[in-house]
Amino acid sequence: CTPYVPAALWLNALVGGSLLAVLSLYAARYPAVGAGLGRAMLVVSAVALAANTVVYVLQGLAYIHAENAVTSATELVPFYWPMLAAFVVLCAAGIAMMVCVLQEISESSGQNKAPTAARVSKDVLGRAIVATMLTFLGIFVMRFAFYMSHLTVGVGV
Repeated sequence: CTPYVPAALWLNALVGGSLLAVLSLYAARYPAVGAGLGRAMLVVSAVALAANTVVYVLQGLAYIHAENAVTSATELVPFYWPMLAAFVVLCAAGIAMMVCVLQEISESSGQNKAPTAARVSKDVLGRAIVATMLTFLGIFVMRFAFYMSHLTVGVGV
């Protein structure tokens, strides 16, 4: 276990949790989600994605020196760098898709004068779910890479 593991877990929570919060608030018809609150959550998610990418690069570099008597971490996770690329692409796609969703929410709420008149569109909700799932899939890819790198003889080998 490296110090990067807890940092990655916290940053994963910020990357995916922010999108899940936007999705949940929209589904709950919270009127401020289309305004500044939703945008702020997406900024948190994007900044956390950038920081998480740096953490995962540092963790990948630390794997070069991680080994036991049987194998090394780099042998256990030979596709670490493509997995990291998939993480970045999937999470960035999810965030970008949620930006489009928020834009649509903002435009539709601008047409309604009363905040209580906000309706949940099934199309918008579906796209918000897909955006969140893309991000979760990216996070899962890197969690899988982490579990593949366990050097415990009998479990990882």
